[in-house]
Amino acid sequence: MVYCYCYTDGEGSSVRYSNEKTVYHMTKMLIENGHREFGVINGLKESEPAALRYNGFLKALNEAGITMKEENITCGNWKYREGKEAAKKLLNKNDHPTAIMAMNDDMAVGVCDAARELGLKVPDDVSVTGFDNSDIIQYVTPRITTVERPLQEMGYRAMELLLENVSGVSVGDVSITLPCTLIEGESVKKLNQENR
Repeated sequence: MVYCYCYTDGEGSSVRYSNEKTVYHMTKMLIENGHREFGVINGLKESEPAALRYNGFLKALNEAGITMKEENITCGNWKYREGKEAAKKLLNKNDHPTAIMAMNDDMAVGVCDAARELGLKVPDDVSVTGFDNSDIIQYVTPRITTVERPLQEMGYRAMELLLENVSGVSVGDVSITLPCTLIEGESVKKLNQENR
């Protein structure tokens, strides 16, 4: 058996993409652009991808010596509406974050709409990132900085493993984790010293 786009409990091979490392690099990019005050809108609490993405975020912050404010961590359940409501809570504060990381694109679009309704501009007043490079962001201005998942390669590699198993040349269960690609849009502002 070969699992694709999901996690195994140790039985069978699996092909997936790197959630933790991808968000780690996304966070480092924001830090390099001068951001120190973050908001996070995560997915479902019991979701392993959500946990891995958050771990990557925290690892980058810890390396940079940045402390995350607990009140700036919220859950959007992967959905536009919940992402929008979570963003309104984050952005209604005087000291709102300079960057909000939404852990998928649906929620990132919700963040952009919440900012607009509150009279804020992306990225001038708040930078926004997503994850998935999904179709929804093609209709949003400015273009959201996001992540492209290697879905086609995952399918190809999973089929390769399956064919190896069927033909008897398999070396046993393997776990393959593929890298994602950062897609830089127009939703991240580079802060100078005065903005920090």
